[in-house]
Amino acid sequence: MMTEQLAICGGKPVRDTYLPYGKQWIGDEDVEAVAQILRGDFLTTGPAIAQFEQEVAAYVGAAFAAGIGENDEVITTPMTFAASANCVLYQKGHPVFADIDPLTGNIDPETIEDLITPKTRTIIPVDYTGRPVEIDKIRQISQKYGLTIIEDAAHAYGASYQGVRLDYRPECPQTERFYERIVTLPPFPAMKDQDVQDVIEAVHKVIAHYLR
Repeated sequence: MMTEQLAICGGKPVRDTYLPYGKQWIGDEDVEAVAQILRGDFLTTGPAIAQFEQEVAAYVGAAFAAGIGENDEVITTPMTFAASANCVLYQKGHPVFADIDPLTGNIDPETIEDLITPKTRTIIPVDYTGRPVEIDKIRQISQKYGLTIIEDAAHAYGASYQGVRLDYRPECPQTERFYERIVTLPPFPAMKDQDVQDVIEAVHKVIAHYLR
C-alpha cells in the first residue's frame, strides 16, 4: 500500500531530472547528408528522394496487404498512435482493444483470444517504443482462428525478434514517417500490392510534373 504523497499533490518527485519522451540519434554523417541537400537544387524532391526510396525498398524487401471490410473486427492495442486503429475505421471496420503488458507497453497476447468473435479478421500488434511484440504467441492465435496479422512496426524499423528482423517476417509490417516514426507505407489494409504500386507511380508522376 502506497503511503507517500504523489508528486502531483506536493510529494517528492521520483526523478530530479526531466524524463524525455524519446531521443534521436543524429551523427555527423546525417548532418552532412542534410547539408548536401540544402546546398543543392532540390529541397523536397530530386535524386535524393529516388535514392532514399530505393534503399528503403531494398532494406525492407517487400510490401504486403490484407483485406478488412465493413463491420469486420480488428484486435489491436490502445497503447499506440491513433493511426493503428484509424486504418480500421477507414475501412468501416471496428477496432477492438486488447490489454497491454505493463512491463513492455506491448499488446498482451494472453488477452487477445477472449476478444475473438466470428467477425474478427485481423490482429494489429504494435512494436511499442521499438520493443518487438511476442509475435510467436500472436501467430499461434492467428493460425488457430485463421486471422491475418498486420504488424505496426513504426517504432521498430530494423529491429529483430528471436534473430529475425521485423520487416522480413511473414506478417504485414507497416512503418511510418511521423515525428519519432520512420518510414511510411500505405496505412489502408484493403490495398493490394498492385494498388500500392499504382499509388507510387501516380505520386511519381505528380512529382515529375512539378519538376518540369
